[in-house]
Amino acid sequence: NAGKPIGVVTGVQGIYELDVTVTGFESHAGTTPMSVRKDAMSVAAAMIAAIVEHGHGFDADARVTVGHLTCQPNSPSTIPGKVRFSVDVRHPSQPALQRLVADIEAICVQRTALRGTRVDVQTIAEYAPVVFDAQCVEQVRRATAAAGYPYLEMCSGAGHDAVNLSYVAPTAMVFVPCKAGLSHNEAEDADPVHLAQGASVLANLLVDCAR
Repeated sequence: NAGKPIGVVTGVQGIYELDVTVTGFESHAGTTPMSVRKDAMSVAAAMIAAIVEHGHGFDADARVTVGHLTCQPNSPSTIPGKVRFSVDVRHPSQPALQRLVADIEAICVQRTALRGTRVDVQTIAEYAPVVFDAQCVEQVRRATAAAGYPYLEMCSGAGHDAVNLSYVAPTAMVFVPCKAGLSHNEAEDADPVHLAQGASVLANLLVDCAR
């Protein structure tokens, strides 16, 4: 949306992957009064709504996604006894990321008291934010300027192989726009003109590095 053909990537935001399990009690949908149910699904739904809403209100850099959910016994006529869902939490600031995760854990604990259920929140993966090498980033700026293209400095929202590379070698990245900003979608597409501009920047960058 910035209308600029090149993204100069300064780093990659941090990521927490959480696994949340809500445990209630399975019983018959027709014979169990609403007042005594320990419905893991309704509690998980309340958690998810609150978690996502908190992400909206945290700050403009926060990213909170619930992308996977399973239910046991997964029967239309049985009150769910166990629900498990993922929470993908991202932020470019490590202190903010940790606060956001702590908030999500607190939300889960608060919501589980609603109907006598239990909750277990596990961190299954944690990646600290990465700041790319300042000299490499400056070389990308110079290469873009040499090509005559406007650029946007940005922190990558997605993880890339460059994150692992940055642990052992100076690293930077060059982005080009995708139409409508789409990724992880079969409609993902990039304008050939933008691809050519990105290749031009890479060519300039290689020449600069070879000097």
